[in-house]
Amino acid sequence: MTGFYEGLIVISAYKDGLGHQTNSTKDKGIVNSDLEQLSELFGENFFLGIQRLGLTGEEEEINRVVSLSTKYDVPLVALNNPKFLSENDFISLEARACIDQGRVLEDQNRHRDYTDQQYFKTPKRNEGAF
Repeated sequence: MTGFYEGLIVISAYKDGLGHQTNSTKDKGIVNSDLEQLSELFGENFFLGIQRLGLTGEEEEINRVVSLSTKYDVPLVALNNPKFLSENDFISLEARACIDQGRVLEDQNRHRDYTDQQYFKTPKRNEGAF
């Protein structure tokens, strides 16, 4: 990849991100090595992403990512992983998910992949979550 990334911005975030992997089965030494390598390769174009969407375990993950950011001097970027355009569109997303799962909206035991916070937010509104 060396030499083919000019202008590319790299953000490590979400379930596949390095912050999440430090709490999974992946060896922390490998994660640290990956962070060092990415930081060296992309320099100021490498970021660690954090999000505040109301997900279980989210605060712990934010704390892990902030610690990694501090340890490796990698800047943070606030994300919100949008899945729909506006706050009012969440119910439509939920209805589609229920149809896909063969469930009803009132089913408290159904699997939920998204939260009502995953709409396209203005930068100011997303910043307000932090």
